Amino acid sequence: MNDLYLFIFLAMEVFAKANNSLDSLPSKIREYVQDKIQLCQPTNFHVCDGTDQENQQLLDSMERAGVIRKLKKYKNW
Repeated sequence: MNDLYLFIFLAMEVFAKANNSLDSLPSKIREYVQDKIQLCQPTNFHVCDGTDQENQQLLDSMERAGVIRKLKKYKNW
């Protein structure tokens, strides 16, 4: 099974195509995540699948929202 990570967005909705299905999670993890969602009451959440495509989508979304900024790559000396 792939490693799964959970991002909880409390104040913004940066990922329009959020994978907010908990169905693929093991029951104990699903219960934990549901508890934290109830506690934090986020506007959205995303369960990561770890693909390169997903990573790029998250980075692009956060850059558009102004959360992160792409830095210029410098040549090593």
